[in-house]
Amino acid sequence: MDYFAQLKEITLSQRVADLEQYYGGLRKAARALKIDAAYLYRLKTGEKKNPSTGIVYKLGLKRAAIYKLR
Repeated sequence: MDYFAQLKEITLSQRVADLEQYYGGLRKAARALKIDAAYLYRLKTGEKKNPSTGIVYKLGLKRAAIYKLR
């Protein structure tokens, strides 16, 4: 099986929303993940788009470059 076929694409906004639902709220998720709630909100709304590797790890994600064919 192709390695890349196993990877699931998800946006930061989608991941934060998933974690928000899992933990029962944005502040609860932020507290559990030890991330500032305001920063987590900015990631969710798209105001912030390039979190550090540490934040990506805390969100349970792996940074990947996505390229599209022209």
